[in-house]
Amino acid sequence: MSDSPKSLQSSSATLRQRAEEKQKEQTDFHIEQNTENALGELRIHQIELEIKNEELLNAQIAERESSQRYAELYNFAPIPYLTIGHYGIIQDANPAAVLLLKKSYDILIKLRLGIYFSNVDLPIFNAFMATTFAKSEKQRCEIELLVGGNTLSVIMHACHNQDGTNLLVEITDVTELKTANEFSLGELNKVKIEQENIAKELTVFIDTANAPIFGIDEQGNINEWNQQSEKLTGYSKSEVMGQELVANFITDDYKSSVGNILEKALHGVETANYEFPLFSKAGLRVDVLLNSTTRRNAFGEVVGVVGVGQDITELNKVRVEQESERKEASAQIIQASKLAILGEMATSVAHELNQPLNIIRMAAGNSRRKISKGT
Repeated sequence: MSDSPKSLQSSSATLRQRAEEKQKEQTDFHIEQNTENALGELRIHQIELEIKNEELLNAQIAERESSQRYAELYNFAPIPYLTIGHYGIIQDANPAAVLLLKKSYDILIKLRLGIYFSNVDLPIFNAFMATTFAKSEKQRCEIELLVGGNTLSVIMHACHNQDGTNLLVEITDVTELKTANEFSLGELNKVKIEQENIAKELTVFIDTANAPIFGIDEQGNINEWNQQSEKLTGYSKSEVMGQELVANFITDDYKSSVGNILEKALHGVETANYEFPLFSKAGLRVDVLLNSTTRRNAFGEVVGVVGVGQDITELNKVRVEQESERKEASAQIIQASKLAILGEMATSVAHELNQPLNIIRMAAGNSRRKISKGT
């Protein structure tokens, strides 16, 4: 059996009511959920604000502490510090700067630092300030201050201060140091001049010495050759400079021994009175008595050898002649000794012969006398 129209209408109304109730439930649920989400976001944002506020407070405390430390360092620093604004106007000064510039703090503030510079140095200072304002890096300037009638040599370092509006200028007084350096430099120049004069005198002394003097470097090459060496060997200084001494100017028989002597001198072992021959440019033999001395630089390092020689060629000739004469005299003495011995022997023989001859002579005389008497 089919439903009646009245029954269908009642069922449709009930369905409508149920649908509206369900929609209301869903809407209430979404509203609740959205509210909770919004509250959660608000809580997170609140926490973020609290954290940022705490960080800001900590930063303010740190800044105050940093400013306090900066002020303490600024005021108690032994080095003069100035805070300079545009146009070189002094904004602040620590006690060391007040002492350096010889004005009270109240007077010093708002003065132009440029009043402490001469007309020559003022453009330099202005350019220094302009460069420092224009650049972020610390700048340096060496300049002179005019303070109380005195000239101070100072070194300035400048950079931007904490907020970047002014310049922090550090001033180091180097007047005494510069004076000491100038004095030391003057003394050093005097010593240098004296050393140069001594070197020149030594060069002249070596060049004009009566004995042949030569020098070699660590490789054995000639780097000194005086006038007597030229005279002795016949080689000019220009011919031998840079040449190897042993290889080019010592006879083959003595190359090894002379080389050993020079090598020892390069190691600090000096040799005296070593005799060796060399041949001159003309091919003549020259006998030399050598004394080798280690050559050192100003730091005590071995840089070569100086050889001082003596020409003993004539001395050796005289020695040979004397030896020849001695041998000849010895031979004459031996010959005379032999003759003396021979004379002694002849005298002895004559004596031995004369005695029997005298007896024979006496006997013959007696016989002659007896014959002449007829007896």
